[in-house]
Amino acid sequence: SNPDSKTKRVNKNIGLWKKLYATARGFAPSTPTSSGIAYDYFVEHHMEIVKKAYNTPSSQQSALSTLKIILDYISPFTGEQKKAWFDEGKALSKEYQEAPAVAKENSMSYDDLKKYEDNSNITVALFAHLYAPDVPALRLGDYINAVIGPSKTMNSIILSSGKMTRRISKNNDGTTIIQLPKSLIKFMKISLQLKKGDTLFGDMTAEQVSQRVAKDLGASNGSRFWRQKYVTEIMSKMSGKERLEVSKMMGHSLETNIVVYDKSGADKPQTPAKPKKLSKAKV
Repeated sequence: SNPDSKTKRVNKNIGLWKKLYATARGFAPSTPTSSGIAYDYFVEHHMEIVKKAYNTPSSQQSALSTLKIILDYISPFTGEQKKAWFDEGKALSKEYQEAPAVAKENSMSYDDLKKYEDNSNITVALFAHLYAPDVPALRLGDYINAVIGPSKTMNSIILSSGKMTRRISKNNDGTTIIQLPKSLIKFMKISLQLKKGDTLFGDMTAEQVSQRVAKDLGASNGSRFWRQKYVTEIMSKMSGKERLEVSKMMGHSLETNIVVYDKSGADKPQTPAKPKKLSKAKV
């Protein structure tokens, strides 16, 4: 928990693990010697557990990565196991990358999004500001885990400087400093009247925010859509150095941005970049 906020936030890997464990416990055979679930059961039935817990390929890929980190830490995988799990993750990635594109009549432009910046619903209005074209398109979870003012445990936003320090991220890629535009800081100060210790979305989870936003913007125009749009329409016009910097802010490599998010067709590498080596996590 964080002393700066009444809202408890946890690392995404821990949240994924808790759901995977609870899911497995729902159908795993009981063991007479332990109230827990055997390591071997997780290894043998990992895809069954992942697909029962999550119903979309992108969520399943994230869950699979988390499960691999945990199980590999408990008992190191063999080279054959690592390759098998990598191939499964790659297949899930390919599945959601090749999913049918959102129909043009259902997708929005940045001009469309701007109309929601003054929406009567604060959640929708804040979302519209966070994914405006002058703001690096971060993951929604980066903002869910953000608090106003200094914090050693959460992502912190200092209104006086307009800087966000990200400590909690999907890829656990260390601390990143992100400069937020003046328009967004002004909205936080004046419209939202945020003060030290406040979280951006209160006690709402990322899923709850997405569901509320979908009521106004449509289910196909969530945070992933705007991250893809940012890469395709905004980042594609940046210099190489700028793209590298913004890619880091968005939480992955430039190659991942191009392969997964950029739909402009420009600057496609011949082969996808090799994934970063997953670090071991203790749970």
